[in-house]
Amino acid sequence: MTIRVGSPLSQFANKVGKVAPGNSSWERIFRTGIIKVGYANERPFSYRDKPYGPITGESWEIARVVLEKMGIRQIDGIQTEFWSLIPKLLNRTYDMIAAGFYITPTRFKEITFSYPTYKNKESVVVKLGNPLGIRTFTDLIRHPFGRVAVVFGSVTASHIRMYNLPPSRIVQFADGASAVKGIRNGEADMFASSGISLNEHVTREGSAHLEIVQGFEGFVVNGQPMIDYGAFGFRKDDIELRNQFNTHLKPFIGSDDHLSLVGPFGFTREELPGELPLPIIKMLE
Repeated sequence: MTIRVGSPLSQFANKVGKVAPGNSSWERIFRTGIIKVGYANERPFSYRDKPYGPITGESWEIARVVLEKMGIRQIDGIQTEFWSLIPKLLNRTYDMIAAGFYITPTRFKEITFSYPTYKNKESVVVKLGNPLGIRTFTDLIRHPFGRVAVVFGSVTASHIRMYNLPPSRIVQFADGASAVKGIRNGEADMFASSGISLNEHVTREGSAHLEIVQGFEGFVVNGQPMIDYGAFGFRKDDIELRNQFNTHLKPFIGSDDHLSLVGPFGFTREELPGELPLPIIKMLE
């Protein structure tokens, strides 16, 4: 799918200045004014409601605004499965990932990230009435047969391994929509994902069938709730592209325009990244 944005190519060079020699991706984007962006059709980050409809979402709309500020006039959106976002970035199917991607040490071994656009913690959705009475991940571990749904390749799927839950009780789905249907169909008892994503799913599926467990503490490490930060992904050899993107992204995050843009997708001032923890800062240097 192609979306045209921004200004004529003649204005493009004036906006971005000199091109770093030897950086093929940035040179190509600079020369053509076109960028390829990968996404996983996951609400509320980057998705489209109809097969050939427009792409939208928190990550997509921020990317569109920032890339336009950079002078890029055409965005080619390439949809893929969530688990294949990094492999297809590395094989150069596209130039960046716009999918609300959490920054993690494991992912950082393969790719690099932009400045984060939001922070969030995990939550869970269950059938209405919470039949198993699960309020924490510890409750799930102690339960003799409770099964948790996760999106294959997600950070949640990695985090859940910390609890040594038997593999037979972890049900992996291709995407969030499939996981929610799995809860309704009895394939799993709870779906763990970002709180923002789950709010969207419950809204779409209807509160007559599902509910978010209120007060869920999320993942806990050393007695502290784990906070995740979402950002855009880039190849490690595309630092110049990442840096150009960050130059326009950082002053935009937290602005009135930013909050107005992402509000319709369930993001508020509470989800702003704020002061970043040292491990995240080190990965962004």
